[in-house]
Amino acid sequence: MSVTLYIAATMDGFIARENGAVDFLAPFESEDEDYGYNDFYSSVDGVILGRNTYDLIQEWVKEYPYGDKPSWLFTGRNDVKNSSITTVKAHPSEWIADAPEGNLWLVGGADLLRQFHNASLIDRYMISIIPAIIGRGIPLFLPGCMEKVFDLEESQTWSKGIVQNIYTVRDG
Repeated sequence: MSVTLYIAATMDGFIARENGAVDFLAPFESEDEDYGYNDFYSSVDGVILGRNTYDLIQEWVKEYPYGDKPSWLFTGRNDVKNSSITTVKAHPSEWIADAPEGNLWLVGGADLLRQFHNASLIDRYMISIIPAIIGRGIPLFLPGCMEKVFDLEESQTWSKGIVQNIYTVRDG
């Protein structure tokens, strides 16, 4: 099993505004370019997300966008009525022992990212840097994230200025 964080962050390190909005992504939407999303999505076998991220997705779209793949929602509530979503109440380090084989996408949010990061459960960090500064919001890495050093595996740029870097944790 492999976990990949695939996420976008502004140049000043925020993944969303304080209210969860990601409207700063709108100027970079393109019918001609998906910034590698479709290839990435087709490579994953399931998705992992936290409750706040799930709730925001439910506000934005009518139909859950990852319904064609199994999903694991880390939440303390049991109110999800979607057959592709399994709710998880355990800490990621406990859940991982029973996690399925395959490639899993850690969608977000920030608190779940911190839990996976601190438990050393993320194999690849695919971070797309959005050429925008929003000044404040939800940081990519919340306070309390463990210190780690990374190796850059790959970097790609697109015409609208987005840069995607793929990192792995440096051994030792």
